[in-house]
Amino acid sequence: MKKIQKNKNFSLPKRLLSDWEAVVAKRAKLPKGHNKKEMSNEEISSLACKMEIKNITQLWEIFTQEREELTRNLMSDKATIIAYLLGFHLSNAARMQFTLDRAEKRYGLLEILKGYSNVSINDLGCGTGAMSQTLVNFIRPSISEGVLHLTDAIGGLLDCAREIHETTPYDVLSHRKPLEDLPADRFATPENGVAIYTMGYVWNELDKNEKARAKLMEIFSHHAAQDEAAMIILVDAAEQHNSRNLMALRDQFVEIGYQPIYPCTNSLPCPMLERNRDWCFSEAEWFRPFATFHVDRNLDLDHRKLSTTSMIFVCGSLAEKILNKNSAKEEEHVVVGRPQRQDHKNHSKDYFEYLLCKGGEITKAPGGKYGAPKKRGEYLFMKDPSQR
Repeated sequence: MKKIQKNKNFSLPKRLLSDWEAVVAKRAKLPKGHNKKEMSNEEISSLACKMEIKNITQLWEIFTQEREELTRNLMSDKATIIAYLLGFHLSNAARMQFTLDRAEKRYGLLEILKGYSNVSINDLGCGTGAMSQTLVNFIRPSISEGVLHLTDAIGGLLDCAREIHETTPYDVLSHRKPLEDLPADRFATPENGVAIYTMGYVWNELDKNEKARAKLMEIFSHHAAQDEAAMIILVDAAEQHNSRNLMALRDQFVEIGYQPIYPCTNSLPCPMLERNRDWCFSEAEWFRPFATFHVDRNLDLDHRKLSTTSMIFVCGSLAEKILNKNSAKEEEHVVVGRPQRQDHKNHSKDYFEYLLCKGGEITKAPGGKYGAPKKRGEYLFMKDPSQR
């Protein structure tokens, strides 16, 4: 019998976890009888997570059940920020990490980025800095010089993000302002460099903010119009309404000159937009740090399996280099679904099909035929997915 190789889970980089623990240790309030000077940062963060579980639970309920309570003032106090840092920062960083890892695996992104002498990173609506922290840890072996811009309307979050980036090799500048007030002329690509934008759980909060959406599209359009090297990374919620909004946004990016490189393999119109009950998101499994494990246990959750609507777009010379290097990967299909099948005789109830996206078309292929089951957002290499 052919042995099926299990999918490998991923872990966050040790440097990222160490920097996160240092900020938690600095900000956490411990009960009497505990001296921070006598404890490691790991021990402090573990204890802090136990102490803050009530506040973390309240935040979780607001984010998932009571979204009408979301306001700009929600994250304005230190107690809420430490709860967010403990309960959400690492899982959001993990979503960014596997998105970047998959782009690297398919395109050799890090080697391509070595062709640029410096980088301008813009973490828009940065929160505690999870997106840019993960990105910096990812690209620092390739680009040694650059500037990191942190932008958020809440001063307390900016303070936290700056602390997260204490060991960042790039110059760090923070900007306290809403996205609709961004100065568009600040966002030029540096000479012989690349501009990278990250937005983590931002676009879904701009549904009713037409001014902010217009300002962002103005900034992004400028890079494409000037044929400048730029990359946009979106990480957001995986629920249906939000995902379909981002799928439509993906087609808008293509119209203004961007090339999608994750999860898409081409620039043709998104075929899933024609399927009312389908939406595109990604999945991965990881080894959870203690803080995430403790939160999951107390909230009866399981964040071993992560889901997110994540997308990466490139333009200018960066798009040209990626496409030239990867022009031969014609047979890769993106897994966008795994519906179960119960209509076939002699198959177990767990028998499934892959729903695949390639060349602007949705096709199907039998599951269990191509090794370990693939997750949404992963690639499946085959010449004829219709063969059964």
